[in-house]
Amino acid sequence: MRCNFAVFAIVSYFLFSFVVGSKNDSENRTVFVPTTEWKTVEKGTPIPKGLHVRHNFQTGITEAKLLEPEEKNSKNDETTKSLTIHPETIQGSDTDNKAPEGDDEIVKISAKELKDKIKKMKASKVTFGSKTENANIRNSETRFQSYHKRLDELKADYESMKLFQKPNDADLIREFIQQFSKHRKAITSGSLDTDELKSIIDILGQLEYLVHDIDSGLEFTKSEGLVKVIYPCLNGTIEDLKIEALRVLGAAVQSNPKVKEVALELEFVPIILRTLTKHQNPKVMDRCIYAMGSLIRNYPVAQKVFLRHGGLEIFSELLVEGPVSSQKRIINLINDMILERQKLSDESEESQYRESNMAEYTDVEFEEKIIRHKICARLVTLLVKTIDNEIRTENSIDTNEHDLLEVIYECILTVGNICKSEFQNNRVDILTALDEVSAFYNSLNTPLQSHDDDFIRHLLTIIDKLKETVFSVSHDEL
Repeated sequence: MRCNFAVFAIVSYFLFSFVVGSKNDSENRTVFVPTTEWKTVEKGTPIPKGLHVRHNFQTGITEAKLLEPEEKNSKNDETTKSLTIHPETIQGSDTDNKAPEGDDEIVKISAKELKDKIKKMKASKVTFGSKTENANIRNSETRFQSYHKRLDELKADYESMKLFQKPNDADLIREFIQQFSKHRKAITSGSLDTDELKSIIDILGQLEYLVHDIDSGLEFTKSEGLVKVIYPCLNGTIEDLKIEALRVLGAAVQSNPKVKEVALELEFVPIILRTLTKHQNPKVMDRCIYAMGSLIRNYPVAQKVFLRHGGLEIFSELLVEGPVSSQKRIINLINDMILERQKLSDESEESQYRESNMAEYTDVEFEEKIIRHKICARLVTLLVKTIDNEIRTENSIDTNEHDLLEVIYECILTVGNICKSEFQNNRVDILTALDEVSAFYNSLNTPLQSHDDDFIRHLLTIIDKLKETVFSVSHDEL
């Protein structure tokens, strides 16, 4: 509907600037009786002065109605003219074809001339806008389905109008940044009202969806989105905006080396770390770790900056006192960074590119700092503590603890060689804890669903592998 209204408004404006008529005036004298509602005008029927007229180029239907009182007032000083929509010819301004004196001025324009005029209109700048929606949905799949549907509707509006060029993702990104800029002062001053907050969250949600695409992420960066959008949110005081801005940042830099480079130059590593240490809100902390992981994964230059600014020390402290959700993210990130190095070392192909990457990773000295900043010790403590709390105290394991234990098991397997000394020093405590959790899994009498059974068998397999590969326990001893 919005696209049709846009067409009607433009055509109405254009037609009121021109007088139209038919080739044979005598064929077009049927009286049209207007009302306050839109009414279809039959082809060849003259339309009296002072009406609001719209024409749909797709259907060929012309409609007219009486002007509203405010519209009549705005037309008092204008000269109105009668017009007729002819079956074959769209009429317009032409000084060479005038009706006899005493009658309303009737002129005509060919379809080709009208087409030329419309082409000129297409070249003019079109301002795009969209209504705000409530984007406070946190489930990623649901959020993206909603944004995908919204963007498809916006694009369809433009495509169906035919008079305008269909907007691409780059157009939408620039428009959203422009919309965001209108609220920038209110964000930094902390004076947003509820409607403004919803509007900004909606804009950030749309941007998050768009910048997952590599080209769109680059366009967002070229349009200074990192500075114009992300900076104000992270420097403001509203936690909801920080959370959404960190989502956008993480989506933009993920698997996008060129955007990572710009983000690194803009010093987003220390900005994210500062935000992480200043907030106790688990959601803000989780989004900080997500954005940091997206920025430094597979990017040794950023990893070096991360270590230089004390990132691993901050992570080490969070493994002691941080929320469970943040601990899981930290352990996963550390595990991925170790696997990056192992994968590169396992590559059989000797190439200049591989050697260059090896040199960059070696310069970071990540493995040495894993030990120096007590990450190995934190893993041992967290493993024993989690098992102790869930089995000895509560005699149950909830989903979060299942997930936390799984990522701890996986990380211990990955860092086994790096943390070998620390693990051997705590061998008895670790094996005791693993034996207890294995016994607990095997003794469950509560009926489980199929996927629960599969997950427990998976955990038991990992525990057996831990005992064999890290602590040199033979299969017979298991």
